[in-house]
Amino acid sequence: KEAGYVAAAKNMYCELEVTGTPILLQQDQQLLIFRIVQESIANALKHGNATQIDLTVDYQPHLFTLSVMDNGYGFNVDANGKPAGLGLINMTNRARLLNGKLDIDSEEGRGTTITLQIPLS
Repeated sequence: KEAGYVAAAKNMYCELEVTGTPILLQQDQQLLIFRIVQESIANALKHGNATQIDLTVDYQPHLFTLSVMDNGYGFNVDANGKPAGLGLINMTNRARLLNGKLDIDSEEGRGTTITLQIPLS
């Protein structure tokens, strides 16, 4: 839903790809994941001036992976891989609440990819 809203409201290209067999996650997990996606998209629009966002969701038997990729300006990630902005810090903290891992891959001039991995029981 969020991708459809952004595509319509901001006149940009958004694509969603889902692979694997979807697993119903707990409601609190869904909310934390939604907030991470929401912040990723907001950052791509506000700071990256992106015109395209691709969301990929992959369900594996023991691992949930979500990637949000944009074609925006990108930025330099801290040398030790730690997020610099409050939004990125909040996303990292939410990933920890999910017992997951958040990876931020970005470079000036090449866009940003945010990848969340959550182990499934």
